[in-house]
Amino acid sequence: MDHINYITAIREFEGLSLREIARRTGFNFRTVKKYVDMDNWNLEIKNSKSKISDLDLVKPIIDEWLENDLKVPRKQRHTAVRVYNRLKSEYPEQLKVKERTISRYVSLKKKALYKSDSDCAIYGNHPFGEAQLDFGEVYYYNKDDVLKKSGCGAKIKTML
Repeated sequence: MDHINYITAIREFEGLSLREIARRTGFNFRTVKKYVDMDNWNLEIKNSKSKISDLDLVKPIIDEWLENDLKVPRKQRHTAVRVYNRLKSEYPEQLKVKERTISRYVSLKKKALYKSDSDCAIYGNHPFGEAQLDFGEVYYYNKDDVLKKSGCGAKIKTML
């Protein structure tokens, strides 16, 4: 920056030509011309164009499948490999990413969908002679109005 200030000061106060400044400072003529002609020394911030990723083409399809999986039993839900194979067979022209990219996205999406908002465990103090057994099922709606199923606990007393 000191060199730039020196070159511009010589031009303004001494009124030397660009070739004379180049000879005196040892810089190239084009460098001297660039420094003398430049008014604004702030770097221009270029807006990067938002590029559509190849994954964005199949995200809505994957999201729909995973959201529909909430309504089916756990064993019938899509795995990441199953999602990739299904995309490869049903949408080969839109699938431009590899299996690992699909697996990463499915993992993140499943974590967001299956995140538990409440702890359903019942913690209790059981005195001597009592035990807690789990039996039955309880259906309830969570904060997002999604039907959930949970086990229910009960206390029994034993005869000793």
